[in-house]
Amino acid sequence: MNKKEATHQQECIHYLCEYSKEGSTDLIRNSNRVLKLAKSYSGLQVARCNGDLTQRQATRETNIESEIQEIMKEIGLPVEFDGDPRGYVVTVIFPDGKSNNMGGEGWGLY
Repeated sequence: MNKKEATHQQECIHYLCEYSKEGSTDLIRNSNRVLKLAKSYSGLQVARCNGDLTQRQATRETNIESEIQEIMKEIGLPVEFDGDPRGYVVTVIFPDGKSNNMGGEGWGLY
């Protein structure tokens, strides 16, 4: 992990904890898990874009989406998925509009 990725990860964990709903448990663990899943999901989107996605990978893609949604529901924040690997494929929507992309639409994870 390079310095830019480490900084991005730290900021993301900070914001997920800051905006989480009351009573959310294991925030750091869940935040790290979402980041790890988003990275895997990104790799699967590259394979899909290249036409190389196997049935096993397609199943993994669906499972990752479900797990991220479940974790984000517990944290209390909406999440969106985008299959275009040239940008962020997983985006968290913060209530105050906090963004890390030029479109100003959520916090992209990679």
